[in-house]
Amino acid sequence: MSPRLRANLHALDVDRHVRIHTVVRPGSAALNALVEGNRGRAVLANDTSFAVGYAPASRLEQIVRAVEQTLTDPSTVAAHPMIGEDVKVMGIRRGDHVDLTIACAIVDRHVRGLAEYVEPHERLPSSPGARRGPTARTSTSP
Repeated sequence: MSPRLRANLHALDVDRHVRIHTVVRPGSAALNALVEGNRGRAVLANDTSFAVGYAPASRLEQIVRAVEQTLTDPSTVAAHPMIGEDVKVMGIRRGDHVDLTIACAIVDRHVRGLAEYVEPHERLPSSPGARRGPTARTSTSP
């Protein structure tokens, strides 16, 4: 597990911050009753979605994926180590206009103060009138 953590979580010191304890316990009574009462029938999921997909990806989905992949690409992270692993990109299209909301964790040990914290947000490309900053949305055209 440690090699995988090291490969995927650059800001984590696996030796100092990770201890893995495997514990196997019975599930909750409510979930066990749900599964037992459903034996032989439809598959159930304890989540909001299960095996949902659509293809081909829309232009908006392609944009969202490309932005997320660019931000999490090892070369981007090497050049900007303040970018954390927790990156989320959400998009909405209204006609030919696209709004992107980017939630990008910033690793504090790579930032010396507020100016450096805000600075990565200021680099995000945007169209005229877009709001930028730690809590702003970035707008672009497809």
